[in-house]
Amino acid sequence: MELNEYQRESRETAGGYADFESDVATDEEKAMFLALAINGEAGELAEKVKKGVREGQTVDPQNFEADNYFREAEDELGDILWYMAQLATLFDTWFDNIAEDNLAKLADRDERDEIFGDGDDR
Repeated sequence: MELNEYQRESRETAGGYADFESDVATDEEKAMFLALAINGEAGELAEKVKKGVREGQTVDPQNFEADNYFREAEDELGDILWYMAQLATLFDTWFDNIAEDNLAKLADRDERDEIFGDGDDR
């Protein structure tokens, strides 16, 4: 599946604060809700990884047991992707553009040997 296709299709399940066309809140409130939702899902992802490490589980896609926390982390990644798609739609941008711009930024930093470090403007 292509990134823009996912973003477009994910709108079908968006409602309330996650629906960019909804009038239940201002766009600023929707943005805050979606950003906080991404943060919450990232916390759930971190929890799955933490438990996988604690239990001595391995990250082996060919040998994930049914109750492997790293396998469960995949669901959290999907939830993060969904909320990101709604936020990108609210911001009137597309995943393909975001991905291309991000890779260009990172390539530029790499060329200038600034890939590691602090700050957005490096």
